[in-house]
Amino acid sequence: MKEYEVYGDLKVPVNSKIILRLDGRSFHSLAKNLNLEKPYDEDFARLMVKVSKDLFNEFAPVFIYTFSDEISILLDNIPFNGRIEKINSVVASFAASSFTYNLNKEIAKPIAFDSRIIPIIDDDIYKYFKWRQDEAWRNCINAYGIHILKSKYGDKVANEKIKGLKSSDIHELLFGE
Repeated sequence: MKEYEVYGDLKVPVNSKIILRLDGRSFHSLAKNLNLEKPYDEDFARLMVKVSKDLFNEFAPVFIYTFSDEISILLDNIPFNGRIEKINSVVASFAASSFTYNLNKEIAKPIAFDSRIIPIIDDDIYKYFKWRQDEAWRNCINAYGIHILKSKYGDKVANEKIKGLKSSDIHELLFGE
């Protein structure tokens, strides 16, 4: 029956670098269930830092970057002999366990992260983290825009005003308010 485990042989080269991107699964629902403060919840941010520290202690990566419900992990010492199936499942489940363990509130159901492996060359590591940082900045500007506008217009109108705008347009909109 072992032959049915068709993805078990997929591997990344162990002498390469990879980035794992973990993303909270259905965290928008979790945020609602936990009544997290929008657009930014300090307790949630601290929790994500704790999860990142636990991942760092367990897997000894080169670098970890976290924002929102996402964690990017740069590894140069590839665990599990490079087995993609094992890396994705163990790291994502470890992050979910750490998150749940560190959460001090009642939760309705288990927490999950999905995971992606991104094989990467040295020259592109900077580009990857720049891309994720740009995404974090875009999310920050959107959240800040909604936060500022909702006090004047309410949630629905604030979201409608922001929807589809570039960060620079949101900045200009807020400057004009």
